[in-house]
Amino acid sequence: MPPIKGFSIFQSHFSDRPAFRLAMSTAVLLMAVLGTSALAASVRGATESERPRMHKTDVGVKSVEVKVTLVKTSAEDIVVRVTVVNHGKKPFALLRWNLPDDGGLSAPLFVISRDGRPVQYHGKMVKRRVTSESYLRLKPGKEYAAEIPLAQAYDVKQPGKYKISYHAWNQTEPGVTPEDVLELTSKELLVDKH
Repeated sequence: MPPIKGFSIFQSHFSDRPAFRLAMSTAVLLMAVLGTSALAASVRGATESERPRMHKTDVGVKSVEVKVTLVKTSAEDIVVRVTVVNHGKKPFALLRWNLPDDGGLSAPLFVISRDGRPVQYHGKMVKRRVTSESYLRLKPGKEYAAEIPLAQAYDVKQPGKYKISYHAWNQTEPGVTPEDVLELTSKELLVDKH
């Protein structure tokens, strides 16, 4: 280890001793743990306006309900209907690709497990620029639904007990403040595929 300027005598005398190296490693680890704990405590103690606004789930989403229902199963596929209902008093802007009217997936919108094991997404991953035309505007009291065949992006051909839930991130419209990313989720749908 090269000497540190001003500490060469200290370093050469102690650095090759195992106890010194263990003490220094422990001190570095302790500083890392304390620093992480302090950061977490400062975020918890911060006011709402001071917190990072990345994955907020309570603004505007309480009034939006997402339901997943079974349309049909076959040897090759499981087809589900995703329905988004706006129970709020204001229109809700939903990104079009979060509920594709053609049923085509371009992102992992579902969390799926078969017999307790995760089923991975293997479909397209499309990155898009978000504009005001990227949104469906759900009027208060209205719903929007789409049928989505899961086999296009998930291995659902095998028999088993499936748990399927919808999970998407919905960015607020450009120009809307505060800018936010809202988490949309559904309850689990249980499908016993023979």
